[in-house]
Amino acid sequence: MTEEVPDPEVIKRLNAQDWEDLYEDLVAYATIRVQELSWERGPGAPPEGREPEDFAEEAIKSLYTGRRTWNYEQYPNVKSVLSGIIDSLVSNLVESAEHRRSTDVEPSDLETFYEDISSEKPDGEVRAEDIEERMRQAVADDPELEFVFEAMLEGHDPESIEELIEAEDRQQVYQLRRKVRRRIRKAPSVPEK
Repeated sequence: MTEEVPDPEVIKRLNAQDWEDLYEDLVAYATIRVQELSWERGPGAPPEGREPEDFAEEAIKSLYTGRRTWNYEQYPNVKSVLSGIIDSLVSNLVESAEHRRSTDVEPSDLETFYEDISSEKPDGEVRAEDIEERMRQAVADDPELEFVFEAMLEGHDPESIEELIEAEDRQQVYQLRRKVRRRIRKAPSVPEK
């Protein structure tokens, strides 16, 4: 396995951020995401003793280390990118063995998205990178679906996706989102390398 190498331009752009305000926003976002779900350990208590700060810090670290990439030309808003990474991290934890024992989960749109493609894993341990790779492969042949998928992953709601793709109406966005989900459900269970 090759070691990830961060893009020097990404590091430069990250270093230029106002981290005090951005970090607070990311922790607030992670707090909301964690509170949207019911966890076996109680409201707002995700498995493994994770806190909202942990999700924010892991998202930031993943960009700095190159473990996650940032296409800053296509997605210049680093807050949206980091929010999408937080969504991914929370969704990954939703699939943990501890959480799967929970009976009162109320998944949001993105969690059901992840559940559809990772339910075949018998141990419930799913790496976010594996999930994302599988999802990317499912839509890679269609640039419009790929763009909608990326927007969904970054946490964009249908209204903002409608603006991003300059859709004729919201119904077009809903149709594209459904098509993305269908593709992902039919994707092979193991990402091709």
